[in-house]
Amino acid sequence: MALFDFVQKLDLPQQSGTSVNGTFASNLTAGNTVVVGVGIYSGAAAGTTVTDTLGNSYVLAIAPTDTLAIFVANNVLGGASTITLANAGATGLSGTCSEYVGATAVDQVSAQQYVTSGDTAYDSGTTPTTTAASELIVGIVAHQNNNADTPPAGFTQRSGFNDGPFLYWLLADKTVSSTGTFNFAKALSIAGYWWAGIVTLKAAATAVVRTRLSLLGVS
Repeated sequence: MALFDFVQKLDLPQQSGTSVNGTFASNLTAGNTVVVGVGIYSGAAAGTTVTDTLGNSYVLAIAPTDTLAIFVANNVLGGASTITLANAGATGLSGTCSEYVGATAVDQVSAQQYVTSGDTAYDSGTTPTTTAASELIVGIVAHQNNNADTPPAGFTQRSGFNDGPFLYWLLADKTVSSTGTFNFAKALSIAGYWWAGIVTLKAAATAVVRTRLSLLGVS
C-alpha cells in the first residue's frame, strides 16, 4: 500500500468572466487533500479565491505569479464537490485540481515564470530542503504554446489539457523517500511563455500507520 495515492482530477477549461467552476466525477473522501492550480487572465492575481460547495478551506500555497496560483485544501470534508475559481478583476480563468489520500500540510514551495516569449524550457525553481523523509511532490505548469506535453522525468502525469485558446495545463506528481530540494523543469517543445510551480506535502499520520500495517501484512 502506497504512502500517498492519487484519487481523481478535475480539469477546468477557460471560461470568460470572473469565475469558472466544475464538479468532481466522484465524491471527495473525507480527510483527503486537494491541490488546485489556477490560471488568471488579465486580472490582479492576488485577488484569486478557491471555494467549494462543501465549505472546504483552500489556502494559497504559492503566491500568484503573473498568471499561476496554487491552492491546497487539507483534511477535506467528504461528499459531492463543485469547485469555483474566482477573481473579480479577471477576464477569464481556468485550472486543474487533483485529489490525494495520505497527504497533509504543505512543507515547501517554489514558483517562477517566463523571462521572455522565446523561453525554451520551464522551471518552477528549487524548493528549500524538505523537512520529512517521505513527501508527495506536486508540480504544475501552464504554458502558452497550447501544445501537448509530458512531465519531467520521474513525475507521473495526472492531468494534461488545452484550456481553450490560451494555455496547456500539466499536473504531475511523484513520491520521494528522503529529504532534499526539488524542482519541476523541462524543455518546451515550442518556445513561449510559461508559469510553473511546485508544492511538497508531508504524509498524514494515518497514512504512515496504514503503510506500516501494510508492510506487516495487515489490510
